[in-house]
Amino acid sequence: MKKTILAVALSFAFGSALSHVRAESTLYGSVDVRGLVTTEAGTMTKSITQDGNATDRFGLKGEEKLPNGWNLSYVLEGGFTTTSAVAAPTNIFGRRSIVKVCGPAGCAEAGLEYTPSYWDVDAKSAFGNGSEVGSTWLPKLGSTASNVRLPSSVAYFLPENNLGVYGMGMVAADDSTGTHHYAGARIGIVQGSLDVSFADGLTADVAGLYRVLNTGIKWSTSEVVVSALAVKTSYADVSNTSLFAGVVVPLGPWKLKGEVGTSWMHGGKTTGLHDGDNAQMSTLGVEYGLSLQTVLYADVGRVWNRHGSTQAFADGPTLAPGVDETAVDAGIRMKF
Repeated sequence: MKKTILAVALSFAFGSALSHVRAESTLYGSVDVRGLVTTEAGTMTKSITQDGNATDRFGLKGEEKLPNGWNLSYVLEGGFTTTSAVAAPTNIFGRRSIVKVCGPAGCAEAGLEYTPSYWDVDAKSAFGNGSEVGSTWLPKLGSTASNVRLPSSVAYFLPENNLGVYGMGMVAADDSTGTHHYAGARIGIVQGSLDVSFADGLTADVAGLYRVLNTGIKWSTSEVVVSALAVKTSYADVSNTSLFAGVVVPLGPWKLKGEVGTSWMHGGKTTGLHDGDNAQMSTLGVEYGLSLQTVLYADVGRVWNRHGSTQAFADGPTLAPGVDETAVDAGIRMKF
């Protein structure tokens, strides 16, 4: 009898202790469907697409508390389509898949992760990288994989501190063949309403060195958020400089957004891009919050291309060099 009571007591004791360290998992994601109309050189294209306000995604994330202020966490995130019958990719968690350990000295993680430059562009854009008509586009030069996310990466994140300094560093091989190798970092500081940051990323491949260099600033209050971003990309004998400025104005359940940008090329022969292959962009957007999770939205944008430039909004037709584009969309986005 005493052994039974002791066994029960021990099971409760250890069960209670283990319950405090068991990882708690959360399912999250977003579903976004929109109508899109684009006009290029007098030709109008109408479609039902996705990802107008935020990228369609689903994921699992969890965290396990450890002694002495340490914790383990993971994120498994994949994309899906609501407007196509194409089968899902075999890499179901192909957007972000990481394991992270955090302690007093910061966080270390490994897996498929967004690059430092991508985090910075997303944070300093009025529309963010998830919005398609309003998305802050980057010209695609050379090894474009280092614009967004990289597999086989190892990253370190600075710990939270009283100085408001944040940052990360990353190294990676961005494909299974090992022909691309990446190193990048991001550093920033938040002081009151002001957030200033800088990011740099280098990818070495068989054809040359690809670089994404950007700096951004954001001023945030309860009445308005103003942001500005400068990005320079270079590869082989061609480089691009892009400047963006945006504003977000929350008005109760409404949110008004606007962004303008300009992009110009330098040099270039091997890539087919040359001096004067420039582009300008202007976008206006509005959101109405039906709830904390669901918004209705509409955007209108215009891209002006010059000479060999082919910049375009997502999901529209491929543009011929020098052709302008107007895009209008309206949709609904729900997060869970």
